[in-house]
Amino acid sequence: PTTDRRPHLEPPRYPSHNQQPSDIKHSHYPTRRGEIVGPIRSNGLRIVLFGIDEVRNEAEWNDGMALYIHRHFNFERNYAFDVDVDVVLTRQTTKLDSLGEFVMQYGHRRLRSRTSVEITYDQVSTYKAIDPTFANVAYVLRDPFAATTSRCEYASFLRRLSPGNYANVSSVS
Repeated sequence: PTTDRRPHLEPPRYPSHNQQPSDIKHSHYPTRRGEIVGPIRSNGLRIVLFGIDEVRNEAEWNDGMALYIHRHFNFERNYAFDVDVDVVLTRQTTKLDSLGEFVMQYGHRRLRSRTSVEITYDQVSTYKAIDPTFANVAYVLRDPFAATTSRCEYASFLRRLSPGNYANVSSVS
């Protein structure tokens, strides 16, 4: 029995010999040429999940976060590719945000607080990059959550990953 947690991927589609990386920007599999970078350990990374007060299954979150990052780079981007990460949740802190939403209760408006959990985690990253000066470890750490759409995709990914644990995740920061 195998213990490999990496997702099953279809065989790579190699670009033709005359294509440049910019020509294949939207390829599911960018060119496999590149310099291997890592493993690089990054400690104390943080992410906030709004709508839940705790991560109930840390192993599931670790695996899910690693899978999301893997898919983010290996299916959509080509600055860093063949990305492999291991993620370990090290601490979680429940927070109440008073900047929630106004609701009507008994004819009066009141502010309903939003619950969130701040997750601190460590990540070990290994990847390939055509230009390691651009696709450095900071890029690998930041890019999966840099855009609003990426954060929305991650919240949606969590809800699909485990509806029982993440159905109430409304946003990610």
